[in-house]
Amino acid sequence: MNIEEYKALLDDNRARIAAALGLKVDPFDIKKYLKKNRLEAERHAKSLMPEHVVVMEMAVTSMLLLTQYLRDGPGRVQRNAFLAQIYRGLNLLIASSELILSGLEETARVTSRSYVEALDISLAILSDASFAERFFGDDANYSRLWKEEIGYGRIYSYVKKALDLAELGDEADEVIATKRNLKNLLSDAVHSDESGAFRSWAISPLGWPDMISTEPHGVISFHAANHVAALTSETYRFLSIFIKCLMLEKLHDMHKFSRDTDESKLFFAHFMAFQEIIHEYELADGIDILADGHIPEEGWHS
Repeated sequence: MNIEEYKALLDDNRARIAAALGLKVDPFDIKKYLKKNRLEAERHAKSLMPEHVVVMEMAVTSMLLLTQYLRDGPGRVQRNAFLAQIYRGLNLLIASSELILSGLEETARVTSRSYVEALDISLAILSDASFAERFFGDDANYSRLWKEEIGYGRIYSYVKKALDLAELGDEADEVIATKRNLKNLLSDAVHSDESGAFRSWAISPLGWPDMISTEPHGVISFHAANHVAALTSETYRFLSIFIKCLMLEKLHDMHKFSRDTDESKLFFAHFMAFQEIIHEYELADGIDILADGHIPEEGWHS
């Protein structure tokens, strides 16, 4: 049975049930509903936080081009493990971007939490060949690896090695503290607390931060701006660390730095543009973005 036959069966069942109940029930076009809400949410986002939308697109593009740049090369375990994690991170970043621009910012926190961890594991693989072997080798034990080397903050010892490899110096402790805080904030979305259930039920719309919306889909939350800023910052930091390690010739065993391929030229051109726009624009906090003509209630901003 193909999809058209399934749809016909569904329509017949719906018509039969409606007739038995004495009702007239028209089919509900879920594709049309989702598409309409997605377009409305994206229009809202582009209107009120255009810089965020552009920077997010640049972050996704840079990660995508990195995968193409790294795709061809020696098939060593460390390199393959790193590339596998980059693919996973890219897919998670695309998922978060699509969810946020559909008005599902709170839901995107789950994928964003996984994205940040995927980047941390990528840094661990980058800095430690033995970790890469345990993570991606034939005898990989993911349950033990999680308990002993990744979970409960243990991954940060490897992240610190990557930051030292990139010669970040005193900045390394600040980077790790920022990562810890971001992960804690994003992890709240997994639980049914005020940052999860309530924000899904009563959304503060971008541009109208003193109001709430009870629409289930298609409304851009004012938390979306901060969420995008965090994701793009994490992406830029990760790419910067990787490139700095390349430039310092610290990754010869894993990746031979080359500027000669079309893929490398495309990646570095987009990264440099991403870097410039990151430094040129200070992304506004969601609560500071007001819609045209909006008059906030007295005292809401305090």
